[in-house]
Amino acid sequence: MFRLFGLMLSTLMLFSHIKFLPFTHNFLLLTLNSLQQIYIMDPEVAAFLKRILTTIGIVLFWMGVNSTFGIMLGYAYIEGKLQIGNIVFYVWVVVGTPATIWYLRKLWKEQSDFDVYN
Repeated sequence: MFRLFGLMLSTLMLFSHIKFLPFTHNFLLLTLNSLQQIYIMDPEVAAFLKRILTTIGIVLFWMGVNSTFGIMLGYAYIEGKLQIGNIVFYVWVVVGTPATIWYLRKLWKEQSDFDVYN
């Protein structure tokens, strides 16, 4: 129980920039400088993670737009006759899908200096 309380207090130290709390356990007494050193990352790794997060964001946006307008609002279904909303939705799908794939391929073809074996 006390260790959990000390862990919560050390988390507060991270977010409130408090450098020392005298009633926490000795192993949890970390200064702000040592906490900042934990989160330093190599630029190559940061660029790789940025590429991954960009890909996830673009794919989720593309899926969200297509499912919202296509399924939830019903523009993917042709009921009775073809309407303007159906045409706009299918033009978006025909243009947006290859554009999304093209951009993601372009994003991942960029060579980085990230060398695993050195």
